[in-house]
Amino acid sequence: MVTVLTASSSSLFGDTSLNSLLAPQTQALTRVTNEITAKQEDANARLEERQAVLSAESDRLVNVKSSALNAQYAFQNASEAMTNVKQSLLDIGNAIAGSAQDLTYYRDQFNSQWGEINSSVDGYSPEYNPIGNVDRDSWTPNTVEYKQDTSANMVRIGGTYAGNDFKITLSDGSVWRPDSGTSMMQRYNADGTKDTAGLAVASAVELSSYDASTGQISLKVTIDATAGPQTVSGTLDKAGLGLMPAWFYRSQSSIDAGLPALSTDADRAMAYSDLNEASSMADVADATVQAGLARVNGSIAKIDGQVSENIAAQKDAMVDNMNELVDIQNNLQRQYQIMAMNLSRATSTQQQYANVFASTAAKNPFFDELT
Repeated sequence: MVTVLTASSSSLFGDTSLNSLLAPQTQALTRVTNEITAKQEDANARLEERQAVLSAESDRLVNVKSSALNAQYAFQNASEAMTNVKQSLLDIGNAIAGSAQDLTYYRDQFNSQWGEINSSVDGYSPEYNPIGNVDRDSWTPNTVEYKQDTSANMVRIGGTYAGNDFKITLSDGSVWRPDSGTSMMQRYNADGTKDTAGLAVASAVELSSYDASTGQISLKVTIDATAGPQTVSGTLDKAGLGLMPAWFYRSQSSIDAGLPALSTDADRAMAYSDLNEASSMADVADATVQAGLARVNGSIAKIDGQVSENIAAQKDAMVDNMNELVDIQNNLQRQYQIMAMNLSRATSTQQQYANVFASTAAKNPFFDELT
């Protein structure tokens, strides 16, 4: 018996034939999906690689800017310190003038401000101090250095010494110098160790003689009032602004008359002379600081520009990746639409063939049902 085919029959143009017709479309869909996935993975991998490079560059820029900011702080602190130094110099000028009315009070004010200058300039560690805290043997100014880019290039800015310091070297190699941050006198042994018994306040120091041409100086220093003064003779070396404590400003006429320092117009003239020179040197030191600060600020501005470029590059990388993924997605949708249209046409054609064949078979007596 032969069964007539209908439009819903699946024997000739049914599931098996339709699956065979759809197989190329299914394979094409799988291939396109795999290609799209690979493109997406490649785009994301390139983004990660680009981000890793930019992130590493960003970390290096942070390190560079941190280094430059430390240098900036050093010069900003030095600038503030120089303001204090100049004020102390003005106060010393007032003390010199006032000594004519009240010698003891204003001499103490002189010494106090003299020590304050050193406290101002020595307030920071050597690596971040362009105006003080120098090696007291050589008085060589410190150098402030910082990174200027992500390579190994360094900027080194030489400083100056804007403090007041001196030493009196004796024939036995021992040295008398001011105690750090004060106007007190401290004795150091020839091997550099501090003589704990050799400390004298400024008011217990008296100038006996000084030869500016040779640097030879002689003092009377009272360490123990009950023992009386001892004579200290040696060679004077001055550093920094060159200003000495009040006891130094004692003219020969005052020495001859047995008068203390800053007692006479001649004494005060000596002090004013050194003060004017110190003020000029302070102006030079301040100019050095401002020049250094300007240079550091310029470097930081350049680094900030590089940081901005890095941030922009990271944003661009994200935008480029998003645009690429959108293009990939749009391309996938277009290909899906084309395949869907082809599949729809193929299915429709298959169904049309099945309908036509079924209709023809129904009208043909050859396909009549036989018993």
